[in-house]
Amino acid sequence: SFALHMAAKDGGITFIHRVDRLGKLLSALEEKTGGIVVFPLWPRAGKAAKRVLVGARKGSSAPLRMSLPIKPYAPEKDRMPAM
Repeated sequence: SFALHMAAKDGGITFIHRVDRLGKLLSALEEKTGGIVVFPLWPRAGKAAKRVLVGARKGSSAPLRMSLPIKPYAPEKDRMPAM
């Protein structure tokens, strides 16, 4: 509720949240926000997502949607060299 209180009218809020507690977050957001978008954060190939990125817009009536996953770990050949 603090994030909602601090967001401007029609402002957006974003959370990185645990998958096992996603239901509680969505139920807290659904009354006062809309346009909720859930992005699974996939750790590595063959592993299930443990975290999600959740964005919402205060005062919106847009429906919830699930987006394509974000893969924060690029293949070894695409990574930047260590400094």
